[in-house]
Amino acid sequence: SRMHPTMAALPSQRAAQTAFAEVHHALLWLLERARARDPAARLSALVAAIGDGAAPLAAVRGWAGTPRFPKDWWQALRKAPKPPPASSQGAGPGQAQRQGRRRGLRNKLRFRRGTKRARAALSEAAARYVELGDRLLAIDRPLAAVLEYRKAQAAGAPDDAMMLTRLARGLVRLGRHAEAQVVLDDALTRHAHHAPLLLLRGRVALARAEPKVALRWAEQACWINPFDPDVHRLRAEAHSALGDTQAAAAARLDVRTVGG
Repeated sequence: SRMHPTMAALPSQRAAQTAFAEVHHALLWLLERARARDPAARLSALVAAIGDGAAPLAAVRGWAGTPRFPKDWWQALRKAPKPPPASSQGAGPGQAQRQGRRRGLRNKLRFRRGTKRARAALSEAAARYVELGDRLLAIDRPLAAVLEYRKAQAAGAPDDAMMLTRLARGLVRLGRHAEAQVVLDDALTRHAHHAPLLLLRGRVALARAEPKVALRWAEQACWINPFDPDVHRLRAEAHSALGDTQAAAAARLDVRTVGG
């Protein structure tokens, strides 16, 4: 119940890791109980039923034939062998590993920090440029960061949402809002639901004295990630620029509510 409405609201990284592990284990347990030959299709059918209005818990129980879920699953989880100590697994900060066996089914989960998977598709040169750009942006050297991101693009880095967010963020910090808007408008035609791009587009609109436009982008970002305090800061600034002090105060309260 603490995962609702989103795991992003959990109080710590460890709590989020635990939540992901519990969901993973519960799904495997349910699939085994449902004797699913085509897990993807069966799960899609379950999600579709819930999307059509079925009560989630009742839908899961009927789908897997487990009227005592989640109680039965929780009992099975408590009986699972405990994992070895983290030190014997080589676990470190930001990494949690867990292994278990249950009725012949072995589950192994790993949660790691870092961007190794995201950078696996990059060439060695592009990955170096991206990493250098990230470090420069972190120490407030946006001009140098933008130059490195441009080099990464020239070296074959894909124009995915993360790459374009990096580039646009550097341009916004430089105050090159017209150039940032070109990048963002193009990016949003392909990544319309990437909240950081929406937030940056709102920042550009506000910087160009377009508070109504900024508010529209902020509200779109809020629908996707209402737990980002920067989204509510942008809403507050846009409302203030429009002279709506009551709405601005409510948005500032939202910043404090989500921990900003």
